[in-house]
Amino acid sequence: GLRIGVVALLAEIPYNLAMQGEWFTRNSQNPVWGVLIGFIILCFFKYSDKLSKTAAILIKIVVVIAGILWSGMLNISYGTGFVILVVIFWCFKERKVLSMVLSSVASILYFPAPLGSIMIYFYNKKKGKDSRMIFYILYPVVLLVFGLIGKYWM
Repeated sequence: GLRIGVVALLAEIPYNLAMQGEWFTRNSQNPVWGVLIGFIILCFFKYSDKLSKTAAILIKIVVVIAGILWSGMLNISYGTGFVILVVIFWCFKERKVLSMVLSSVASILYFPAPLGSIMIYFYNKKKGKDSRMIFYILYPVVLLVFGLIGKYWM
């Protein structure tokens, strides 16, 4: 969770520059904040599974509503979509076909996101090469490069 938060923080100014042409803006926040909200939701889901069924359901409903509201209030790009996808993948983790279909339908407006649902369907639960750090660094750097090009070169 901490790494996701750091990436979201590091990517915010480059995201603003690349997407809005400004160093600081509240119009739209980078999607990594949505990933962080999704992570927080999953933490609550995992915690709530240790409670009674009624308490777990109530906590999950409240946390999902809170995640959707946070995404909206903070103007996170694709934030509500992330929350919905997290809920779909969690609720239907044992039913892969249904999970793929529902997540594809839920993300159809964000093409090519439905293709990601298909790739997740074929995930074999074997850990591949650990290259997370490259992507943690690459995302803000690429945004910064394109943001600077867009602002000063175009």
